[in-house]
Parts: sequence; C-alpha cells; structure tokens
Amino acid sequence: MTTPDASIAPAGWYPDPAGHPQQRWWNGSVWTEHVFPDTSGAYAAPQAGFAAGPGTAALGGAAAGAVAGAPGRAVYNAFIWIITLLPVVSILSALTNDYSGVARAVTALSHPGRVPASASSTANVGLSLLGLLVYGAAVVLAYFDWKTLRRRGFERPFHWAWAFLLTAGVYVFGRSIVMKRRAGRGMAPIWLWSALVVLGWVVAAVRIALALSPQSTGVPTLGA
Repeated sequence: MTTPDASIAPAGWYPDPAGHPQQRWWNGSVWTEHVFPDTSGAYAAPQAGFAAGPGTAALGGAAAGAVAGAPGRAVYNAFIWIITLLPVVSILSALTNDYSGVARAVTALSHPGRVPASASSTANVGLSLLGLLVYGAAVVLAYFDWKTLRRRGFERPFHWAWAFLLTAGVYVFGRSIVMKRRAGRGMAPIWLWSALVVLGWVVAAVRIALALSPQSTGVPTLGA
C-alpha cells in the first residue's frame, strides 16, 4: 500500500480503482466511501498503480489526468439559490415600505410643533417580523444545503451554523469560497447576492430621499 505525492492527483472524482461502474471520491490522501454511478458507459479495468480496497491511496496515471469535479457532482442546488435570492425580500420591502414615518420624525425634530411626532409602529413591527422570518428561513435552507453537499461527497463543506450565528450573507460567501477550493467553481452565489444587496441599498436610499423631500414633508424651502 503506497501513499501518492499530493501533487499527483488533487481531490476530486475519479473512476473507481476497483473497476466498478462508478466514480469514487479521492480526498487528496485516500479513497473515501463516497461514490456515484458513472453514466458515461465506458468503464476501465483497474489501472496499474491503483491499490483497490478499503483505505487504499495509490492513483494510476489515468486517474491523475482526471478533472476534479466530474459530471454529476453539482455544486449548486435549490437551497443555496433560494438563500441567495433572499435579498429580494428586502428590495420588495424597500419598494413598498411607507417611509412617511421617517419623514415625520425628521420634520418633528427640525420643526417642533409643526408635525406630530407620534406615528403608528405597526409598520416597524411588521418589518421586524419579516426580518425574523427571513433569518429563520436562511438558517433552515443553509442546513439543507449543507446536507446536500455532504450527500454529494463534498467533505467538510462550509457549516450551516454560520447562518445561525451570523447572517445568510456570511454563509453565502463562506460556502462559495469553500466550494471554489474544493471543486474549482461555485462562486456565482456571491456575485448574485452582492448585486441584490447593493440594489436593495440603492432602492431604500432613493425611497428615503424622496420621503424626506420638502414636497413630502410639507416643510417650506428657504425663501418660500
């Protein structure tokens, strides 16, 4: 039983060294128990240089040329895409939220007695509940995404608990970076998430600016 030079064969999916019609995951050091059916229809006999059997670690020349991330080892799934699209909720909230309360509060501070400072807090409560729902959904989705990656043979994917401890954005970034290292791809969620977050900031800034305009607050401009 030999241990190959780590530079010979990076972690990835390779033809099963025992010659079975399947792909087996090589973690860079040893063969693992993770397999998936090979649908290519061409199966080679065990290669010279392969040591078949539990815990074997030798790779032949044919496997050394294989590409990590063989067909069927998808890095994306529905769960990660739903997490990535969660900022759309913030965008819709920014488009539909009534920012008149912000305008009234600012006007009351700058012009005491002109505008009542009291305003209903129903909208704020609704936004808080929506935020909690989005947070909970992100945690659940991250958990199922993590389980899916493990089932597909990815070892030690970015842990779902980061979404619970921090935010969904941290999970999206961490997960994408880890998948890039393990499979050579998987960065798309970062770009989509970032674009949606920036768009949400822009929409909210425009809505707040419009709410604070003199026409909205009823505060006369200088010289009026």
